[in-house]
Amino acid sequence: MIVNDDQTLSPNLGLNSWVSFTSAVHQEAILTGQFLLLKDEANAVLTVALDAALEVTGLALFVRF
Repeated sequence: MIVNDDQTLSPNLGLNSWVSFTSAVHQEAILTGQFLLLKDEANAVLTVALDAALEVTGLALFVRF
């Protein structure tokens, strides 16, 4: 069970985080992933990724009404 701001989210929503690595032709490796973050965690995680010279190509938000 996942609880956020006193709201319970169903595990059936498929909320998860993952990452995969693959070799690349013009770079040492390609890292692809998805991280489930709370709204107040996004800036800190993006800062760490960008400081590590990772190229962030997308950001998606999950909004529950």
